[in-house]
Parts: sequence; structure tokens; C-alpha cells
Amino acid sequence: MTFSALDSALLGPGVATAAMAAAFSDRARLRQMLRVEAALARAEARLGLVPEGLAPAIERISADMLDLPRLGEAAANAGIPVIPFVKAVQALLPPALEPDFHRGATSQDIADSALVLQIGEGLDLLQADLVAVLAGLEGLAEAHRHTPCAGRTFGQHAAPISFGYSVALWLAGIADVAAELPRRRDRILVASLGGPVGTMAGLGADGPGVLEAFAAELGLGAPAVTWHVLRARMVEIGVWLAAGRSRRAARPGPRRLIGDAAQAQPAVGRRHPRRPRRRQGPSHDAA
Repeated sequence: MTFSALDSALLGPGVATAAMAAAFSDRARLRQMLRVEAALARAEARLGLVPEGLAPAIERISADMLDLPRLGEAAANAGIPVIPFVKAVQALLPPALEPDFHRGATSQDIADSALVLQIGEGLDLLQADLVAVLAGLEGLAEAHRHTPCAGRTFGQHAAPISFGYSVALWLAGIADVAAELPRRRDRILVASLGGPVGTMAGLGADGPGVLEAFAAELGLGAPAVTWHVLRARMVEIGVWLAAGRSRRAARPGPRRLIGDAAQAQPAVGRRHPRRPRRRQGPSHDAA
């Protein structure tokens, strides 16, 4: 039984590509959480807060070494997967290094930073798809710039246009949204490191330095203030993705034209036969 279309072999391919689903899989999340913990240990080691050997020891632990079903059961009791994750990783570390693992961080720091890394992978995949789609639409628009096509108004045939013009409209809509990707990427790809109450108190005066080094290790930006309760970044990326989907789905005319072309109906490239006028019944004013 599946509870999400993403987990369904029948429905999943219609929701996400295999690469995108893999980027947001449970194993991928654990892999990114381990990457975050290793980056934190490396940043703290630079400032002498943890032993130099901690980060390499974490990197020797793979996501496949963690018992995913057991972590899921423990997460149901803890309320968040990071708590059992930390305990599981500590059990795999040398005893001398275990006390320094996860120093100064809170569960949300690890969860948010790992999620941001997953989003970064997803945006890379999306960017590659956008480049291919825009190039394909550009070529299609050019190839059909003189192909006659029935224009539509209020869902009905209207003055003729070219099929290339319709494709150019799709291209312009997607290009508008795609142009926002660099700014959205900069906004969302930001590390999270604030500690339990967001003040980095557990790191003392070294907090800002650890944050800068931690973010640099992950290739992420360092926020001016912790964003534990400032979720606008997440909302913005969701709205941007929804805008891209709406640009694709909100034009019934082009959708209908695609269907017409696929079904060889006379909307593209041929004249539509004149429809007979509906016969009018007798006027109610007639004597």
C-alpha cells in the first residue's frame, strides 16, 4: 500500500522523474543529514571546538549503515527523525568522538540544512529540464511560424493565427518563471545553525565563525539571523514552483490545440469546414 503518489510505481512517474524522486528519498535525506553533521564538525574543528578526527569519522558512515525502519519507528515517538538519527550515528562513532558529535546544533538545524541541500539538488535537475524545454519550444515555434492554426476566443474558433505563435506564448510564460530561478536559488540555499533557541548560545563567542565556516563547507549562504521560525524562504520556493505549473496549465487554448493536433482534428494546418448555422425556430412575436 502506498500513501503518496511519489511512492507509487503506478502514479509516481507522472508526479516526478526518477532522479527527482531519488533526490527526495529517505536515503537521500539521511545522506544529506550526515553531510551536514560532517560539515559542522569540520567547521568546529577549525576553531578547536571538536577533535580533528570527528569529521572524517562521520564521513565514513554511509546512509545505508543506518536502519531506516527502526529510525522511522523511533521518529514516531520522538516527533522528529533527527533525534533518533543523532543517537544512531553516535553509536557508530568511536567512543572518544561520540560526546562531540552534534555540538551546538539543534534538531531543526540539521533537518533544515539537509532539506535545503535536497532542494538544491532538485533545482539543479529542474534547471536542466528548463533549459531543454525552452530550447525545444524555441525550435518548435520557429519551425511552425507559418503553420496556420485556428485562434480561439472563449474556447471557440476565431481569427487564424500560426501554431508557432501559440508555442511562443508557452515559451514566454515558462521563460518568465525560469528567469526567477537564480534569485529563488539564492534565497533558499541558506544554512541553518542557531541551536535550541536560535541564538547559537551553545557555541559561545565562536558561534558566528562556526556559522560562516559551516555554510561555506556546504556551499550555502549564511543568514544574518537564524530562520527557525522565519519560513518565508520555504513559502517563496513553493509559490515559485506553483507559478511555473500555472503557466503551463492555465491556458486552455494551447492545451486544446495540442489535443487537436495529437488527435488529427482540424485545428492546425488545415481549413475547418464551415459549420451549418443552427435553424431558428418561429419567433415568439409572430402573429
